Amino acid sequence: MARRDFGSSGMPRLCVIVVLLCLQHTASGQTPGVETNMDVLSRLATSCLPDTGSLTAMTLQAPSRLPFLGSALVSALTAEGITVLAVDEAQEPPAARLNVDLERAGVTYARDGSGWLTRTVSLALAVRLTGDGREILHDDLCTPAATDRVRRGAIPQLEESAYPETRATVPLSLWRRAVQPAMITLATAAGTVLFFSLRSRRSDGS
Repeated sequence: MARRDFGSSGMPRLCVIVVLLCLQHTASGQTPGVETNMDVLSRLATSCLPDTGSLTAMTLQAPSRLPFLGSALVSALTAEGITVLAVDEAQEPPAARLNVDLERAGVTYARDGSGWLTRTVSLALAVRLTGDGREILHDDLCTPAATDRVRRGAIPQLEESAYPETRATVPLSLWRRAVQPAMITLATAAGTVLFFSLRSRRSDGS
């Protein structure tokens, strides 16, 4: 019975192909121009600013848990020509006051094709604006959200380790869940067959 000859070139070539495929799917990079999760949360926060009417100055009580939201709110108010004053409880008459309390903030990822994820960033802010005479001008719970597509490999650059609200679990890709283990198994099997094929040749040659 003739023994099948796997050859000394076919198997190494198959192994090289498998390795290249693994490297191709592992390599990744950040998509230029994509907002970080902090940037998206900041943008959502500014969208919650109420109509300030004729007010030209106010104090701001911003969330303490995510200080970058306060910076974004101050910048947005200043851009509208409103002077943001330091909080002074003893001031008479009291200045208009904007209270922004953080109820919830977070990000989620979902698989969206090869190498891509759907990113959803959401925020819940309790916003209350009182006028110079302490009358309530606005009192509402603002719950904006934003959804877009980002590359899987860009996630480390989009998150900020100092703020858990900007991080989320990344779902495993189909490649890592099924294809990659199968390819590794195939490469191992190919290497085993090559090893015994070469060993058999040496035995025949001796």
